[in-house]
Amino acid sequence: PDFLRPTHYAQVDAIPLTVNGKADTKALPEARPLGALTTAGERGPETETETTVCEFFAEALDLDDDEVSAVSDFTALGGHSMLAVRLTGLLRREYGPVITIRDLFTLRTPEAIARHIDEES
Repeated sequence: PDFLRPTHYAQVDAIPLTVNGKADTKALPEARPLGALTTAGERGPETETETTVCEFFAEALDLDDDEVSAVSDFTALGGHSMLAVRLTGLLRREYGPVITIRDLFTLRTPEAIARHIDEES
């Protein structure tokens, strides 16, 4: 099942070891969401609302702005229920109560969320 598959990866040439020969997890690079590595070049935001939603995705998911495209999937980028609460808060602060946590998991992309916000506003 999808929920058992890792969503964050880090590529390394070799596993760093401690002086005792065990894996040195503190020396490993930070893992990034797999979706962040593949979706950013797909399509940039085309509207002001899409731009803002993409920026909020990046902020909530702790990604660089160029790692989020208008068609990036929230869950593919590492989104989960706690981050959905954070993202919903950012969106509501900007646009009011036009988006719910359920909407994030239904709409999933900045493009669809921005369209929903524009239709509801």
